[in-house]
Amino acid sequence: MYIDSSSQRTGYIARLLSPPMQRTRAKCLQFWYHMYGSTVGSLSVYKLVTPTRGRQIWRMSGNLGDEWLVAQVSVWSPLRSYNIAFQARVGNGSNGDIAIDDVVVFNGRCASPGELHVTVTILLVLFNLKMKHLHFLNEQNKKKNVS
Repeated sequence: MYIDSSSQRTGYIARLLSPPMQRTRAKCLQFWYHMYGSTVGSLSVYKLVTPTRGRQIWRMSGNLGDEWLVAQVSVWSPLRSYNIAFQARVGNGSNGDIAIDDVVVFNGRCASPGELHVTVTILLVLFNLKMKHLHFLNEQNKKKNVS
């Protein structure tokens, strides 16, 4: 989805609606977004349980620079199916654009930044232990071959 404010009026909305999604205890919605320009508006994500009823689950506004950023949002809906709606709103002026790309939904809740750090740290420690163990075994084999 892409919206450019140079040809739109202030407050103009672009909306992208997902297909119906099955009820779930936890999904992780991940997407890349780009919000650039001095008068860029806002980008919101909604979980809709009916076409007219839902709640905002993520929002960003303002100029974030000329770069792509990644967002992750955990989505729960254990009782009903739902839709995800991306909504971009034009800001006050003609110098701004908003885009989203690479939208993916994973099973399970999104990892918090702290959880990801702990997981990576544990994997690195395990890798280092394995490497030390392999080095030790290699040294033992060298000693056996010399004797």
